[in-house]
Amino acid sequence: MNNDLFKDYVPEVIEYNEAIDGGDEHKVREAHLDTKAALIERIRKAKAAAKGNKTTYRQNIRTENLEKKEDLFKDYVPQVIEYDEKIDK
Repeated sequence: MNNDLFKDYVPEVIEYNEAIDGGDEHKVREAHLDTKAALIERIRKAKAAAKGNKTTYRQNIRTENLEKKEDLFKDYVPQVIEYDEKIDK
């Protein structure tokens, strides 16, 4: 490589500017995430306030219907159907 090419080169000092170079993008992202977290918290509190002190109770599963279904098939005998080759031809 030829060193004569860079013999007169003097590096220029450049000042860093966040607005031009995009260094403030992480701050914008953090602001958006903080806003999102605050809005989610507001929605959660609004839902809790709208619900109030209502407590829901789940009823027990009724089992008498299950017993009746078992009784329906207690005497069931499956039919045996014989295969006839003459019908398929």
